Amino acid sequence: MASAPVVVRGGGELATAAARLLFLSGLPVVVLERTQPLAVRRLVAFSEAVVVGEIVLVTTIKQALDRVRPSFNPAAATLGPSFPSGHSATAAALYAAVALVLARRRAPRTRALIAGAAAAVAVAVACSRVMLGVHWLSDVIAGLAFGWAWFAICAIAFGGRFLAFGAPLKTAASVAASDERTSGSSPAVQP
Repeated sequence: MASAPVVVRGGGELATAAARLLFLSGLPVVVLERTQPLAVRRLVAFSEAVVVGEIVLVTTIKQALDRVRPSFNPAAATLGPSFPSGHSATAAALYAAVALVLARRRAPRTRALIAGAAAAVAVAVACSRVMLGVHWLSDVIAGLAFGWAWFAICAIAFGGRFLAFGAPLKTAASVAASDERTSGSSPAVQP
């Protein structure tokens, strides 16, 4: 006798894991997705995009360039490629993302302090990598640049401090539509 399927609504990270366990135990499972994700799910998706994307980006670049580490510290030779610094890139992207999330709905001065603290921690991590003798200065500068650049790309894609995925595209489309209505002219290029 076939049992009725277990219905899981809003298949986010935790619900998906629970649905998988139910499926592996032999129960039929149906996962329903929400059309508009909850704010918490947007934060999780943003955080995952920043951290996982940065790790993939830096690892790919490290493997492609395969730069040798400094020989000051004998342990550095066992750590793999040097350029760019993964610790610096992760610190830059992660702490910038945390600062963006924490600074939402705060006063401008508080936002500036949180952003400054995030940048200071990332720079401190970068300095520690050079002082430990496991990276060249150029490695950590590139790591910071890659981390902050990837964070900026993700933050723009997710709508900045509002964290609404695709918000920049929707805003641009609505501005273009209102400009078109007010000018009364047709676009210069016809499809």
